[in-house]
Amino acid sequence: MAKMRVKLFASMREAAGDKETLVEVAPGTPVREVVVRLVERYPGLAGRVMDERGNLKDAVSIFANGRNVRLFDGLDTRLQGDEELAVFPPVGGGR
Repeated sequence: MAKMRVKLFASMREAAGDKETLVEVAPGTPVREVVVRLVERYPGLAGRVMDERGNLKDAVSIFANGRNVRLFDGLDTRLQGDEELAVFPPVGGGR
């Protein structure tokens, strides 16, 4: 098992009340499991990252070592445990 650093940004940070945390993962753990653990630890994130069907919300971005997991298998992307995850909320536009 490895301790993976997970960083939360903007409204995700506000909802969790924390800017980063460590999550213990084994090699091969899917991103989805990390998200479920985050929601268990920070109930304020419930409904913000995944929809009611357990899919990544459209405007939410999760990066593993700077690479968007959507470019791989989304929430089913398997992790090695040494990655750093970053969770970004939807980006609001200005005028």
